[in-house]
Amino acid sequence: MLDKPYVRYEDEKAFRKAVEKEAKASVSDPDWSDLSKGRYEPFDAVDFTEMVNTLREFSAQKSKSSPESKTRGYRRAHVQRAADEAREMVESFRLDLFGHTHPPFPNRGVEAADWIESIVQEPQTQRLVIEVTTPANLNLMESIIWCADYLSRQTESYNSITDYDSAAAAPFIETGENIRSIGFRIPLLEYLGVNDEGGINIKRVQAPDGTSLGRLQGYGEQLATALDWKPYAAVHHLLTGGVSSPPGVETTIRYRTGRHSFGDDHKVTLVVSDPGSVTNNDLVNAYRKEKSRIVARGGGNQPKRARVSSKSERVAAFVEQTPGMPWKKRLDKWNRQYPDERFRTESAIKAAQSRASASRP
Repeated sequence: MLDKPYVRYEDEKAFRKAVEKEAKASVSDPDWSDLSKGRYEPFDAVDFTEMVNTLREFSAQKSKSSPESKTRGYRRAHVQRAADEAREMVESFRLDLFGHTHPPFPNRGVEAADWIESIVQEPQTQRLVIEVTTPANLNLMESIIWCADYLSRQTESYNSITDYDSAAAAPFIETGENIRSIGFRIPLLEYLGVNDEGGINIKRVQAPDGTSLGRLQGYGEQLATALDWKPYAAVHHLLTGGVSSPPGVETTIRYRTGRHSFGDDHKVTLVVSDPGSVTNNDLVNAYRKEKSRIVARGGGNQPKRARVSSKSERVAAFVEQTPGMPWKKRLDKWNRQYPDERFRTESAIKAAQSRASASRP
C-alpha cells in the first residue's frame, strides 16, 4: 500500500490531482468519472491507493491500444449514438414483430441466431420483379394503373398463363419496348451467427414475404437504410439490443438465391474504409471470413471446430464494449449485469474471453 496513512481529501479535485501525480498519468474527465464511480467524499488512504493502482492499470492498457482498436472504438461510439437516436423507430418495429418494445434476446446473439435458424422454412412465395419504363408525367398510382394496362396488352398474345415459361422471358422482353428485365427473387436475411468452424460470422437465410423472417428482413432493411448500417447489424440490434461497429475492411460477393455457399470462382471485393487502421492480416482475415460465410441449413465440407459456449461469446462481446476498462472493474460490471453467470476471479473471465477469441478465424 502507498504510504498515505493520514491523508484525507475533502475536495475531489485535490484528490484527483494527487492520484494523477502519484500514478504519473492523467485521464480525461469522462474516464475519471467512470473510474471513480461509487466513491464519495471524503477520500481516505484506501481510496487513494486503490485509485492510483486503478489509474496505472487503465493507463497501461490505454498505451497498448492499437490505432485499429481506437478507430474501432470511435466507430462503435458513432453506431451507439445512432442507435440511441433511432430508439423510437426500433421500439415500434419490435412492438410489431414481438409484441413488446424490448429486445427478445438481450445481449444473447447466439440465441438470436439459433432462433432465426429454427424458424427457417421452405419458401411458399417469391417476388416477380419486372422493370418497366413508365411515362415521366405520371404519379405513383397513375404509373401502377398504366403499368397494369401495358402488361395486359403485352400478354394478349398468350392463350393462357401456362403458355408463359422461363424460355419465353427473352422474347417477352424483346417485344415490349418498355420492359427492361423480368425475373424472380426471394429476399435474403443477413444476421450474425456461428459458422461451421465455430466462429461468429455473417450468415444468410431465405426470408420470403409473409413469414416472420420476411418481416424481420423488411424492418432490418428499413433500419439499416435510416442509420446507414449494414443489414446484419440492424437485425442484430432489433433482436439483442447490441450494436455492431463496422469493420475497417468491408467485403462483398455476389450470391444466388439459395442455401449454399459459393466457391473460388466468385469475385470477392474488399473495400478499406479506414486505411490508417488496417493491416495486411486484416485484409487476409476479411477475405477468409467472406469465403466461410454460409447460409443456415446449407452444406459445407470443412471440418467443424468445437463450438465455443455462448457465455464465452458474450464475454468476448462484453470486452469489446468496454475498451480500456480494468479487468477488476470489468469483472464487477459483468457480475452485476449477469448475476446468473458470475465469475469468481479476473483470470476466469479472461480465460472465457481468450477461448472465444481463439475460436474466431
